[in-house]
Amino acid sequence: MLCHPASILASRSDLHLGAILFLSAITFVWPPAASAQTNGEVEAADNPLLSLSDGTSDPVWSAFAPPPDSEFDWIQLESGEWLKGELKALYSFELEFDSDEMGLQEFDWEDVRRVRTAGPKAVLLEDATGLGTPTIVFGVLTIVDGKAYVGEGIDPRVFDRDRVVAIAVGTGREVDRWSGDISLGVNLRGGNSDIADATFSASIKRRRAISRLVADYLGNYSRTEEEETSNNHRLDGYYDIFASTRLFWRPVAAMYYRDRFKNIEHRAALGAGVGYEVIRTARTEWDITGGIGALYNRFDSVVAGQDEDATSPALSLGTRYDTELSSAVDYLFDYSLMVVEENSGQYIHHLVTTLSTDLLADVDMDVSLIWDRIQEPQASADGVVPGRDDYQLIFALSYEF
Repeated sequence: MLCHPASILASRSDLHLGAILFLSAITFVWPPAASAQTNGEVEAADNPLLSLSDGTSDPVWSAFAPPPDSEFDWIQLESGEWLKGELKALYSFELEFDSDEMGLQEFDWEDVRRVRTAGPKAVLLEDATGLGTPTIVFGVLTIVDGKAYVGEGIDPRVFDRDRVVAIAVGTGREVDRWSGDISLGVNLRGGNSDIADATFSASIKRRRAISRLVADYLGNYSRTEEEETSNNHRLDGYYDIFASTRLFWRPVAAMYYRDRFKNIEHRAALGAGVGYEVIRTARTEWDITGGIGALYNRFDSVVAGQDEDATSPALSLGTRYDTELSSAVDYLFDYSLMVVEENSGQYIHHLVTTLSTDLLADVDMDVSLIWDRIQEPQASADGVVPGRDDYQLIFALSYEF
């Protein structure tokens, strides 16, 4: 049977049209199911640890999360940027993060959107009421959508992110718990008179989720021509244990000082006390402390009939205010007062106030005013009574490590 050519063409056109419609129907139905199966969105809806989607308008980037990683920690900033490296610590609303490319960086806690750690961390959780004893939990940490997940698998412990007040290394090297800074100021002048002034300071901290150990050193040396005009050293240290997120005990506080130009060969104090954080935000910290202890003095020389040694009970008061004036400028006010017996000085004041400006990377420019006062200084053997007040204005470069 012969078919007209037009009929054959029409039949083929119908077949082509049917095939196109069939393939289109498959294409229309198939991709969403395949996409949901391959990118994990179905499973992620049931477990926030599997997907970090924040529901923004861009479904591709909002659903992005780094692949599983057993070596590096990951954080995402509010800008959307992801960083890979090592989460060193969260303390006083400052997150320390060490990146191979960027080095050690600090971020305000409010600027960190998401966290995912490779290994276990020690996480300090505020009591739900804000008044009770904080709790420490250990485990791999994931923070997303206002929640903190501690542990792995399908059944981690879940807490409100607002309760996280500190993060420290759960296991690992002891060196990871330490940080600090050093500062050096030098003034050398020559010509008609040769003058050399040098100031060196250092601070070191060991921080854990529920405690902190702090030591500060300040030394000054000056020489004019061949004569030494100043040579003093001060070392302060204390250890704090937090009873709640604001109240802390100070079981040990110690101080050592020497300055022969103030007739002090050795001065040492040892005590204990308590403290309270009045303000604790991402930008400002203000705490007050008080305690009792003892002060020992050994004088360089004394008038006839006076003892070279003097020991006195001591009442100590102090306050420390540290705030971030801008992204590049910090201000510190640190004041302490010790009340002792008259033969030990009666009132001993120490004040350090510093304006610190970022220069580059971990290097800052510091301008510090330091005031020391002894209400009743001890006269030396020749009857000379040292001045009550000493002031220093120091310009120095500091490096954080």
